[in-house]
Amino acid sequence: MKLKKLILPVGLAVAVLVSLGMSGMLWTNPAHSNLNDSTKPGNSNDNATNASFREVNLPNQIIYTDKAGNQSLLSNSETNLAAEFQGLLGTFSTRQVATVSNHSETPYFDQLNRKNSVVLDLGNVINSQYFKSVYNQKFRISNRNFNRIQLLTNDSAHIYLLNDSTKQVSRVTVTGNSQSKLNDILTEPRVATQVEFRNWHGRPLVYYPKKTTMKVYSYQATQQSESYYANRIMTTNTNSNMQVKKHKTSTTYDDRGFRHMVVNRNDGTVTFTNYDSQTGSSSFLTMMQRAYSQMVMVGIPLDNVRLYSYDAKQHQIIFRTYVEGMPVFNQTGFGAVRTKILGQDSYRMNFSLASLQVPIPPSTQTTTVMSTTELLAKLAALGISAKKIDDIQLGYHWTWDKTLKKVVNLVPTWYVSINHQWNRYDTLVNGQ
Repeated sequence: MKLKKLILPVGLAVAVLVSLGMSGMLWTNPAHSNLNDSTKPGNSNDNATNASFREVNLPNQIIYTDKAGNQSLLSNSETNLAAEFQGLLGTFSTRQVATVSNHSETPYFDQLNRKNSVVLDLGNVINSQYFKSVYNQKFRISNRNFNRIQLLTNDSAHIYLLNDSTKQVSRVTVTGNSQSKLNDILTEPRVATQVEFRNWHGRPLVYYPKKTTMKVYSYQATQQSESYYANRIMTTNTNSNMQVKKHKTSTTYDDRGFRHMVVNRNDGTVTFTNYDSQTGSSSFLTMMQRAYSQMVMVGIPLDNVRLYSYDAKQHQIIFRTYVEGMPVFNQTGFGAVRTKILGQDSYRMNFSLASLQVPIPPSTQTTTVMSTTELLAKLAALGISAKKIDDIQLGYHWTWDKTLKKVVNLVPTWYVSINHQWNRYDTLVNGQ
């Protein structure tokens, strides 16, 4: 019995040592040696080791509906399903588009629940120009706005573009779409979790009708120093006269010109403001490309980071870390990176000093998450009615391991949006 108790901690410790070795090789590679003159703003030679613009814009979720109408959320820890679907979409050409329905919930949800289909959730409304760039697509149709793409397993001549906000369904005629490639992706070994599309206040909600068992992941994390970012983004070739002020829980850096940085040591986050950068644009694509370029310039590790949302009214872009198609919510209070466009020539970026680096094998620990039905019943018992809830999402809770240094545990749990603020379920229970 004692031996049994020792196996897991010892095994995890060995895995951490292996991961540290792998992480060390990555960060001692010259491509990651950024604390030198070549890291001045405008240089992004280390971009080859970072996630590309296309990778940051991978589909967030993949939901398959079979011929009987059963729906499942697909994931695969061995291969990147989202990247495979993104690649597939780049192999065919679009010819013409027709509006099937608009501003009508019934036909919209009928299409969303169509049998023999795969729905890719893009996480945010994009337009045709953006789609053409990210998916390497030969898009020859007038501009459309959509946040989901639907592929059919029994019709290679058409795809569908869906917009949750306007309820617009567009049928696109395509050529070169390989039915066999789609079927090959769907027949790969994968995890299929039972879900359903439900109508939640007029918008689709991914509903879990049964409790589900999910993996608990552990990652070796890297935590950059303040000096890394101070040297990289606050010192330029033309101005090295940086002013530094240390406070009780923070440090401020100012170049006495256009750049200002605050490091919060309490929560390990950075606020960087740049008043000399062409980030704002009337083009959604250009704005997103510039936001991505700024993250690369700053030196933020973007592996596993994806676009989560864009608020046009607030001019705010949120990126989150994703694991197995699920977002990580409390890495910080705002996600992995938050960029707010202040004007055509300025932006403010919030990001974390910490990021996931190397997964620690093996991932054998699991936990059972209650169904959406049970969750709603428990929330109602707390006095939180369905009318008060904007959205519900299953995601990962980021916690630092208490016994192993620089190890992050990711535990699946429910997040509930109330008044457009995400709350972890157990904090609602405890009244925090």
